[in-house]
Amino acid sequence: MPSAGSAPARLLIERMCRVLTLAALIAAIWWMWKPGLSAAPDGRTRVFSVDDSQADLAGDIARFLRDPARSSDTLLASLNALPDASARALLGAVAAAGLPFQWLDSSGARGLALSVTRDASPAALAELRASWPMGTLPLIIADRGGVIDSLDPGTDLRAATPSTYENHGLQVSAWRLAAASPPMEARLGHSVAIRQGHAARPPRRVMLVGTPSWESKFTTAALEEAGWGVDSRLQLSPTAFSESGNPGRLDTARYDVVVVVDSTHVDAAAIRRFVRLGGGLVLTGDALRIPELADLRPARAIRLQAAIAGALVGPAPRDGLESWLLSAEPGAETLVASARVNGSPLVLARRDGAGRVVAMAYRQLWRWRMEGSDEGMSEHRNWWSAVLAAAAFSNADQSGTVMADPLPGDAAPWADMAAMAGMPLDSVHTRVIPMSRGSGTRALSYRLPLPAILFAVVAISLLVEWTSRRLRGAR
Repeated sequence: MPSAGSAPARLLIERMCRVLTLAALIAAIWWMWKPGLSAAPDGRTRVFSVDDSQADLAGDIARFLRDPARSSDTLLASLNALPDASARALLGAVAAAGLPFQWLDSSGARGLALSVTRDASPAALAELRASWPMGTLPLIIADRGGVIDSLDPGTDLRAATPSTYENHGLQVSAWRLAAASPPMEARLGHSVAIRQGHAARPPRRVMLVGTPSWESKFTTAALEEAGWGVDSRLQLSPTAFSESGNPGRLDTARYDVVVVVDSTHVDAAAIRRFVRLGGGLVLTGDALRIPELADLRPARAIRLQAAIAGALVGPAPRDGLESWLLSAEPGAETLVASARVNGSPLVLARRDGAGRVVAMAYRQLWRWRMEGSDEGMSEHRNWWSAVLAAAAFSNADQSGTVMADPLPGDAAPWADMAAMAGMPLDSVHTRVIPMSRGSGTRALSYRLPLPAILFAVVAISLLVEWTSRRLRGAR
């Protein structure tokens, strides 16, 4: 016989078992009546499994919609691949019409997306960025000409080529391509993200303003070597100018960027109008101290910082250049920061109207080209081209044509599917058991493990309470 002291403990256990049983029963009732696949107890769930054939999906859905006996049926699309745009639109129409519809994502392509941008340089490099779930099928990047690259699920993010990083459980990879033939594709199994992109247009010309100097001469040379067309207007005296190329009226229809390389006389009103209509402006060295352009500059030049002797032929050649210490203006974004002066900005950019202004701290940048290492000439050329591309950068389709694939669309098919048809069922808690094909696969759908857990809780609680009562002699 149990001791008298154990009776209160037994009673407490029995009461806890009753409470647990009652809670499980309430949860079971809620589960039975909650919206979802079990909302119509007398209805059926029709399941359409989709691999790489979208025609079967469209036909099955059409037969489902024409079936006069579907009034209490729920349509469940079990997707082993993300549907194409027409099939997603069809499923979105089914959901928007209020028909009982849900989808189960078995594609493993959650988060699949692709973006393509081109810089504004003459090279028009295409930058591709693809996101895809970690640890899934190999990702294949391709264009009209064939496969460009592929990444396996086990890619080491630290040593990946192209550059790869993790973001919220997704793996993001980036490629810079000198030549690409749209449409671009990111393939993950049978799921495909497609970005049409656009053909790069030839850049318009650059207007260079300054004084006759080594900086003006070698900046012009670097830009022309990189493929930019340069017109220059150099001030010889208050009333005399030297011109090269075919300088004309400062207009966005003719020029992409204005480069001011020295503290010189400028037509500030024309430059201001040019920038606010969408043109780019680069201010470098002493041009940052031109009073007429103070309202445009992204940063103020505070004081000069001396160059490090001998650094021009070292691993960090720009440390061997004299530069201004810059103080950023409100709204400016730092593009390049100094590694040796507490991260102080060296190149900044700021929007002004529809255009963009870039400020660069370096004075006499030509020394990098002429006094640096063997790579100094190419590095100087690439640096100047990148700075101008930043000033002329635009996300718009520069060819003037309308983008063929509005976002998210085919560029982010999983997000597009979720936007049209709602979020998918959780595949961890849903199991679909095919029964027959016919005019659409009919299936039974069970949600696990919650129903089984609730049953087990009720059974165990009742068994424990009954055993405890019998052991202490109660009925």
